[in-house]
This record gives sequence, C-alpha cells and structure tokens, in this order.
Amino acid sequence: MKKRTIFKIIGFIIAFLITLLVLENLMNMGSADMTGEMAPASLPTAFIVVGGNEVNMMHGYTTEMDPSSMHEAITPIPLSRAVEITIHLYQVSLRSLSFEVRSSDGERLVESTEITDYSTKDGVIHANLVLKDLIEAGKEYNLILLLKDSNGNNARYYARIIETEDVHVEEKLSYVLSFHDKLFSKAQAMDLVTYLESNSSGDNSTYAHVNIHSSFDQVTYGDLNAVQYGETNAYITEIHPQTANIRLEYQVLIGTGTNRKTCHGTELYRVRYTSERMYLLSYDRYMTQDYDEKDTSLYTKNKISLGINLPENVEIRECDGGSVFAFTIGNRLFCYDIAARKLSLLFSFYDEENNDARTRYSMHRIKILDVDETGNVAFMVYGYMNRGLNEGKVGIQVSYFDSQLNTIEELTFIPYKKSANMLLSYIEQEAYLSGEGLLYLNLDHTLYEVDLAQHTSRMIVSSLRENQYYVSQSQKMFVWEEKGEGDLYGATKLQQMDLSDGKITTITAQEGTELKALGFMGEDLIYGIAAKEDIENEISSVLFPMSQLIIADEDGNVLKKYSQEGYYVTGCEFVDNQINLTRVTRTEDGTYQPATGDQIVNNETAVSARNVTETAVTESYETIVQISAKSELETEGLSFPNPPQVLFEGGRDLQLKGSGNEIPTYYVYEYGDITGIYNDPASALTHAYDAAAIVYNNLGNIVWYKGNRVARNQIMAITGNQETENSGTLATCLDTMLEFAGRSRNTQLLLDRGLQAEQILQDNLQEAQILNLTGVPMDAILYYTNKDIPVLGVAAEGQEYLIIGFNDLNIVVMDPKRGDVYKIGMNDATELFEKGGNAFITYLPAED
Repeated sequence: MKKRTIFKIIGFIIAFLITLLVLENLMNMGSADMTGEMAPASLPTAFIVVGGNEVNMMHGYTTEMDPSSMHEAITPIPLSRAVEITIHLYQVSLRSLSFEVRSSDGERLVESTEITDYSTKDGVIHANLVLKDLIEAGKEYNLILLLKDSNGNNARYYARIIETEDVHVEEKLSYVLSFHDKLFSKAQAMDLVTYLESNSSGDNSTYAHVNIHSSFDQVTYGDLNAVQYGETNAYITEIHPQTANIRLEYQVLIGTGTNRKTCHGTELYRVRYTSERMYLLSYDRYMTQDYDEKDTSLYTKNKISLGINLPENVEIRECDGGSVFAFTIGNRLFCYDIAARKLSLLFSFYDEENNDARTRYSMHRIKILDVDETGNVAFMVYGYMNRGLNEGKVGIQVSYFDSQLNTIEELTFIPYKKSANMLLSYIEQEAYLSGEGLLYLNLDHTLYEVDLAQHTSRMIVSSLRENQYYVSQSQKMFVWEEKGEGDLYGATKLQQMDLSDGKITTITAQEGTELKALGFMGEDLIYGIAAKEDIENEISSVLFPMSQLIIADEDGNVLKKYSQEGYYVTGCEFVDNQINLTRVTRTEDGTYQPATGDQIVNNETAVSARNVTETAVTESYETIVQISAKSELETEGLSFPNPPQVLFEGGRDLQLKGSGNEIPTYYVYEYGDITGIYNDPASALTHAYDAAAIVYNNLGNIVWYKGNRVARNQIMAITGNQETENSGTLATCLDTMLEFAGRSRNTQLLLDRGLQAEQILQDNLQEAQILNLTGVPMDAILYYTNKDIPVLGVAAEGQEYLIIGFNDLNIVVMDPKRGDVYKIGMNDATELFEKGGNAFITYLPAED
C-alpha cells in the first residue's frame, strides 16, 4: 500500500500544478503551451590545444563550481606558461572572454585576465594565453575560462593545469592517436602487434570490452567492418615525466549497408615514454551499441536485443507482476508497457536532431526510482545537465512520467556545487524513494531526506565514514554507528533505519562492550559484539575481536547468533548468499593469532524478477545483451511515444543544507572517473596502487600516484637518533619526524598519557594531513620518501623504523634501537614490514 502511495502523492502534485497552469493560461489568454520539447543545447565547448590537437574538452557551467573537485583531465603547460585554447561557439555570439587561475583548492585567486587578442574562423575562437609568472612549477592549478554571450549569459569552463617540462606530452598523445587510427585497418594495425600482450587471459567473446591481452583480431574489431565517424575526443587524465593516462571518446559505425549500427567507443591508454621507444602499459576499450527502439528486428518472441554492451550497464525495474518495466541503456530511459504495446522513450539528452559533443557528453546517469502497474515511472537524472531547463548545472533532477497524460514532469532539481563525477559516485551509494514520497540521498557523507510533496529537506545523519555505515543492496535499509564517549573502535549504539517507512530502530551495546556494523544480507543486518577489554589499540591500527555475531531483521529482532568458544571474528566478506568470516584465537600470553575461517550461509532464496537482462551469443556481434521479458512481445501495432515535458515558470530548485563539518576524504581517479571514495587513506592508496590510479583529497591536492619514482633518494637531513632511558623507539621516531618538520616536542610524555602516534603527529603538524597507511604495500609508501617525507614503519615484533630513502635494490632506514642509518635489501624490507602488518604512518604537507 505504501509503495503505491508515492504515485498518488506525485499524481496530486502534478494535477495541482497543471491546474495552476490551466488557470494561468486562461487568465493570460493562452500565453504558453502546457507541454513542450526539451530545449536544445546552447552552450559552447572549449578545448586546450596540445601539439596541434584539441584535447581535454570542457563543457560550460552556468553556476560557479567548487574548483577543488574538477579533475576530469589535466594539461601540462611549458615553462613559458603559454596556453592555446579554442572555443566552438555553436552559433553563440560572444560579448566578452576572460580567464582566472586559482590554486588547486580554488581558494586563492592567482590571476584574473581579460582575453582581447583572439581570432574567430568558422565559428571557432582561437586564442593564445600567456599566464603571469605567479604559478609554481610542478603544482596543479585551476584554469577557469569565463564567457559572456551577447545576451549577458555567463558560462564557466574548468581546466586543470600544471607547469612542467620533459613530460613528452606531444609524443605520448601522438602515439595514442596513431594507435587508435590504425585499429580500423588490419593492415596498418600489424605495426601494433609488438605492443599487444595477447594471451589466454584476454576475453575474445565480446566486443563490449577488449584489452591488451585480447587477440589481434578482437582488438581490430573482428568482422564488424568498423568505421569511425566524427572527431576523436582525447582527454589527458594523468601526465608524468615517464607515464601518461589518456582516454579517447569517439563514435563508430559497424555492419554494412542498411544494417549499419552506431556505437560509442571509449579507449583507455596507459603509456610509458623512453628515448628509445614507447611502451603500452595497459589498454582497454569499451564499446556500447546505440539502441534503436524503432528497429523491429530487435524484438524476437520475448527478447529485446540491446546489442553490444555489458550487462552491468543496463538497469531494469518492473512493477508488481512485471507487466510494465522500465530500463536504461546508453544514458536513455525507456518504459515498456507489454499489454498496451507501448515503448516510450522517457529521457535522453541526445536524439536525431540533437546529436553532437554536447548532447553526447556522458557525465550523467539515470536511476529508476519506481514503476507501477499503470505505467507511471518515477526517476531521476543526476550529474551534468547537457541541455534543457537546467543546462550547464550539476545536480539531481527528479521527474515523473504520467502514463495516462503521457507527460514528463520535473518535480524538483537539487543543485550540487562539486563535480558531476563526485555526484555520480555518491548517488551510487544511496538513492531511495519511499512509498510516502520521501527521497533519501547520501551526499558528501550525509544522509538527507527530501520531501517531494512539501519541497523540503532535512539531514538524518552527517559525518558518515566508511565502515561505520552500511546500505542494503536494495538501498531500503540503512545503518550507522553512533559512537559514545570512550568508544575505542566500535560504537555504543547502532541506528538502523527502514527508509520505506522512516522507522529507526536503536540497538544498544551492553555495559563493557562495543558494537560494529558489518553489513546486510538481503534486508537483514549483520553486526558484531566485542568486549572492550579484548580490543587492542596498536600503533597504527585497532584489532576489534568480536566474540559474537548477530543477524537481525528490519526491526532489530535477533534472527540468529554466531559464536564459537575460543574464536573471535575480526572481519567478514559477503559473497552471494554466504558470509566468509576472518577469525583469530587468543594464546596463553594474551596475543592474538590467525585462525581458520568460517562461513555463515543464508538459505533464503531471493525473489526473482520477471523481466531480466541476459547475454546471448550471435554470429555477427559475438556476445550481446538482451532483455528477457515475462511474456511474448507483440510488435504488431507497437507504438513509440516520446512524451513531452510539462512546462512551468520559475525554478524548482531545492538546496540541501549540509552540516558544514567536512571530513577528510580521498578520491581515487582512473582515467578521469572516480572509482572509489574513502575516508581511510590506506584503503584509497591500496585501490590506487592496484589500479595504477591517482588519489586526490577533498582539498583538491594529490595524495598519491603510481610510478615516476626517481632511481634513488635519501633525506640527508635525518641522521641516526637512538632511544634513551627516557625516550623509547617509537618516541624517538616521532621526535625525529617532528624535528624534521620544524617542531620540537617530547613525545614520550604524550605516549605515556595514552595518546597514539597518529594523534600526536596531527596535534603537532596541524597544517599537514596525517596519513595512516596500515595495510598499504611498502613499495607504495616510497612515494612519500621520494618526496622527502619520512615514513614511520612498524616491522616484525613491533620494531619501529623511519624509512628515509631508497634505491633500486634497497631502502634506507633510521633505526632508533641502533641509533644509526643503514640499508635493508628491498625484498628483505618488504618481508620485514609485511610481518608487521605493513603498518605505516606519514603525512602530507600543507599546500602553500
């Protein structure tokens, strides 16, 4: 009943709004139509020119954004600080053009200059900028173009720049573009065989994803007769002296004659430059076929062919009974009403009349919120708005399709000041519409409740940190830890919220214990209980041994308890319907030792959907994705409505108010896309190390990236310091780190008071960001030593060292027991610190 209430509420809202529009039309003698088509894109695009190639396409923003979050691409500029730009006007008349240079966090204005010396040819502006000598080489800055058109409308374009030399960007870009072009000709592509690493690990069964390990035939499009049309848009996403990451976006035609199909291609290159040759370190290509809903050959019995694609790119949601289902494909939303023989296109920024680089820009997603039996669909579009009422904005547009009126109504627009990239990543964590018309969103570590009927919002909880809150797979259940005074690692209370009705259930720890939320299996909560006396707070980590696990239902009622005498659970992993437990035992001397794992199996069977996505193998296109509907689809008389939008005056923006308490956050970027958001820097670095990615913090500063380490480096200012009777080995290391940073402190006194190493460094290096990197491979932490930042490491048996240098074969450590500096072989050091749990602490100095 509650699920259906949302459509009654939304229906009432729409009826009310339309009534107002009708009255207004009568009063104004029909001054405006009630519905209309989405307005075309109107903003220009901008590029930076590198080696004669337009790269790093920028899209216009009609509101001021947070520059610290804009990381889609980066452009190296020479020491002369010359920057060549182009602007594709698309019929726009320009009144003025200027630019700003700002610090990486956007707070400091470095330069503001009007651009008057430019030329225009065939609707494209060409300008050569020379930045003032106010930026520091090797540091990232924001370059912001400001355009004002003849009507006084403003647009901003954000670029990331770094002044550097010897990064060989032109050679790397030329290699990538040449590689890309040759792939369309098997004869020319023979030159590329030496760069490929074709082997059995490559998947040669699908064109949706090929990589450096795929076969030559697969990489060169097999028998698809692929031909590129349009431009290749190149994005330089990372650039270093040796390596670079470059992403290409383009359109391609496959097939022959009248059977031509359009696909979108994305190529990801990681290359390394040497004076002798170029190396291809990794290559991935993703291809998605455009779905042409009016092509009746795509419908066979109960199947809808979606063509070349990956199953995870298709979202499908159905009503109770499955007679109506909505699905997304290629950033387009469709609704299929089986009984009514109606396939409606509900949303798309691009179509036959609106098909260019602006409408095809893919920095947005569509989420289906609900579908009912009459064909009504609630959905939201979130990210960058390519065109329409909110063109040039980043935010969340919540809309409703009324199948009876055949109209689309925007209910609200929630603007967002940070990048679309960040918004996409946060929305993936939580976006749920309740039966009462309440939309729940997890943005910037805050859970919000948005009342669509009242057009209001409120914060449910803020400062959410990873591993301290969890969401069920359906996103219906949400749990967070509520810490009390003295909680060591777990929490005094767990707050479990059922978002379908807003009910919050509180689970309270018994005296002398702490609770730890572990996640959900289905809608059931899994949490652990640990005695405070069993919790061990080590130098850089906490061991939380749980003597009992609880499985509780949506109301907090205990369904099952798990415990085994002498065993403690320290972690778990959810795999399908099974929970794999990591366990330890306690020895006679009170220390914990690893023990055999265990499993908890969920015997409940999930309810199966009636309309599902699946893969099928075809002769022409290899593996494709298709929808298997609940019943046979009658294509005779099938209609393809394209519902118009309800027009309204004014805006329906709803600004969410945050707590103002920004917590340290680390973003992992791969080829310009955020692939992980963390509060724990160690988790972010581990992710980035495995993926050869880059980590930025919430201030817009680089925290870590892989590669480009010099052959050798040593912090010569740090010499041997030895422990004394009044200062132990840990204190000696901390004193040395602080002394190197220009601070003098007796840290042994602070350790004796119970302060931890991480807190001591934070209290005394307040401008710096302290990084607890426990669990990160030693090879990764040498990034900081490479930058003359010492790293505190705990090796086997609790021995502390300061890592202060390295070369190809060794690391250099300061040993506080011996009081001197010496080398340890790289392999021996790796093993030594692995036995200590790879426990490392270092810091990131504040940006000037």
